[in-house]
Amino acid sequence: MIIAGSPRPTPLPEKLSSRTRNTLARSGITTVEEVMDAYPIRLLKLPGFGMIALRDIEAALFPWQQYTPARKKPGRKPRPPTGLASHELYFDARSGAELRPAGHQCQLTSG
Repeated sequence: MIIAGSPRPTPLPEKLSSRTRNTLARSGITTVEEVMDAYPIRLLKLPGFGMIALRDIEAALFPWQQYTPARKKPGRKPRPPTGLASHELYFDARSGAELRPAGHQCQLTSG
């Protein structure tokens, strides 16, 4: 953002990789001040901009700091299958006893 009466905007340094400069330019970020305004969260949301480009910017513009993203919460564990066929049985390995899923009714037929 350029404000009237403010000093001239600083162009992006040449030591940024061309990929990083192009990614920023495609998103309309062409000055150091705009990078500073967007650092780090808005930069990471730009299409094609990831941690490597962020490290490139940090090395060129912010050598004294390094952004560390928060760790993602662990995802849910997959549920075990629930639709057991009537012929499936489970056995307790220690006792050798036959275990049936909860709510499973055994039907006896006279033959």
